[in-house]
Amino acid sequence: MHEVSVITVNYNGSRLLPRLLESLRRLTCPSFETVVVDNRSSDASVELVREGHPWVRLIQASGNLGFAGGNNLGIRETSAPFVALINNDAFPEPDWLERLLAAAGEDETIGAVTSKILFDRPFVPVLLRSRGAGSHGRIVVGPRCSFDGCDYDKLLFGDGFGGWAAAGGVLGRVVEGQAELLVPLGEPEPGSEVRLNLELVATGERPGEAEVEVDGRPVATLEVPGRADRLRIGLPAELARAAAVGVINNVGTILDDRGDPADRGIHEIDVGQYEEAVDVPAMCGAAVLLRRAALDRVGLFDRDFFMYYEDTDLSWRLRADGWRIRYEPSAVVRHLHAASSVERSPTFDFYTARNRVLTLAKNASPGRFLRGYARELGVLARLTGRTFRDGLRGDGTSRRDLETRLQVHRSLVRQIPRALRKRWDWLED
Repeated sequence: MHEVSVITVNYNGSRLLPRLLESLRRLTCPSFETVVVDNRSSDASVELVREGHPWVRLIQASGNLGFAGGNNLGIRETSAPFVALINNDAFPEPDWLERLLAAAGEDETIGAVTSKILFDRPFVPVLLRSRGAGSHGRIVVGPRCSFDGCDYDKLLFGDGFGGWAAAGGVLGRVVEGQAELLVPLGEPEPGSEVRLNLELVATGERPGEAEVEVDGRPVATLEVPGRADRLRIGLPAELARAAAVGVINNVGTILDDRGDPADRGIHEIDVGQYEEAVDVPAMCGAAVLLRRAALDRVGLFDRDFFMYYEDTDLSWRLRADGWRIRYEPSAVVRHLHAASSVERSPTFDFYTARNRVLTLAKNASPGRFLRGYARELGVLARLTGRTFRDGLRGDGTSRRDLETRLQVHRSLVRQIPRALRKRWDWLED
């Protein structure tokens, strides 16, 4: 029997599976099986696995069961003492599984071992200094900043940025003084030049200037217009590569005072600050090892969650039953992040908003749950007011956000009684 069953849930992920399965094939762990649970994809996923990866065990679901239901199906159809879950848009280092198993073997009370998850691509820190931008010395940086040839849409606003502001037709973040922008880098050819595109707008009536620095070297001084524009800078590929850094997606999940989960370390440049193996409040389901004995006691993922927060809910149940959740820094995975649901899409917003409340209903104190539900009602009230204020002049964003939130509350009315019942008996579907 295999020591570990590595399970990935797939839904229309044929563009992601080849890279994932190749990375799993390179794992150095001597005893594991790879299982793909396909949630009734309509693309070529099933044929791709059958024809190109016959060593993979394929389980076909009867419909789209989501992350929770798909993983539950895979766990039930396997029997190894450990199961490792990995998203189809996450790509492990060769020793990932061995490192997780070694951590789990340190203590039988460890019910889950969560990975060090980095964003998939390296990022280049770009230092921007604004000066002379109108009467206030301010520049707005828009979202369309990128390197040519890189399709990874994960621009990050680092230290020094102010709040959001609109200027010259762009909604972006404010630089007043200096700020660090983290721009994902593709794979430039050695000896080539890469082009950095910066969307900058000066506030006020006069153009401004922006000094641009990469890896401690000044690379350009740009005149910043008072309207939306993408300013271009050519950089040697070697300079961009030398400046590139890894950026953290998750090094364990923490819970704030309200019971809401947050990715520990998210958006921090990885400089070795999380190299200690420690217990954490919750795991990240994108790349985690689970002990089957622990699951036998507390149950599997709550299928009602479909996607998002099901890992937080399971973590809460594990800890309530006395199991530890361990973060292992040497088990490294690179993650595209939200490749299936699309970050900030209506689907993403619906499940994260709804499941945040359901998690509190099932696990938090009554007061914390009621405060969390009240916050969500407050969001609905604010969106309602904003939609009426925008009226016909709006671009439809407020109306779409309000429709999503109304769907959230209709679902909560149905789901909260069931969640409260599960609070006491941990019903398993």
